[in-house]
Amino acid sequence: MKRSIFWILLVLSFCGCTGLSFRTAPVDLGDPFTSLGIVSVSPNTEEQSGVLLRFLIPPGNVQNLTEETKIYAHVRGNTGSLLELIRKIKETYAPGTRPDSFILRSASWFRGLSGAILEESEMTQRGEILKLIKGEHNAKDGKFTITRWTRTPVLPEGPARIGDLWKYEEVMELRIAKQGSTSPYKMVASSRLTGFAKVRGRRCAVIETTADQIQTERLRVFFMDLTLYIRAKVQETAYLDYQSGTVAARIARIRSSVNSTDSRIDDQSISQTLSYPAA
Repeated sequence: MKRSIFWILLVLSFCGCTGLSFRTAPVDLGDPFTSLGIVSVSPNTEEQSGVLLRFLIPPGNVQNLTEETKIYAHVRGNTGSLLELIRKIKETYAPGTRPDSFILRSASWFRGLSGAILEESEMTQRGEILKLIKGEHNAKDGKFTITRWTRTPVLPEGPARIGDLWKYEEVMELRIAKQGSTSPYKMVASSRLTGFAKVRGRRCAVIETTADQIQTERLRVFFMDLTLYIRAKVQETAYLDYQSGTVAARIARIRSSVNSTDSRIDDQSISQTLSYPAA
């Protein structure tokens, strides 16, 4: 969950918005279920008994994804400054050092922003990060390097049934050019299997995840030292095709506030990200 959310906020905060523009608009997140082709279904006998949730290497060892994001900043009432982003992602998989792990290499680009985000890590089929191999962004407008990235398993150990609840933790630290090291980004998330659905014909387990994040960030902007207090409430719904071990769709929504005692910053924002396999 954190991966997509973190990159969106990071790129906007530190790497500029060259070629992108905000416009004032009513807050309207639309109907993501219709646009993603999601239809709820009743669990069959197998699903009632419990299904094993795992991430597996996709056919051909490659998966292309698209993410569509709407961000409403400076929200007042039902109006905000709207920025729309499209992110293209290419994931390449290889066998890991363990029977239950794989190497995931990811390269992604935001349309209208320079530079690619490159990530490489070894993770288990349950989503635990065993080793960070590479993480960097080398755009002209902003460069950063991930220095630490850990995550406990995001999927349960055994078969899951509707109503089962589990938790995971994720920590990321990075070094930003001209800023130095940031304070760690930490997240403790709770996930639950809430049902089953078909996503464009693919039968999927519906996993609802929620997390509250509080972050203090100290930055130097235009020769001024700023301390930002960031609070975010994250809600994500992932549709995991449990037979192929791939995610058919994700819907992530964030409500956040940013305040600073060093300036007049007092911002409320709402965002939604839709993620799906590229055609």
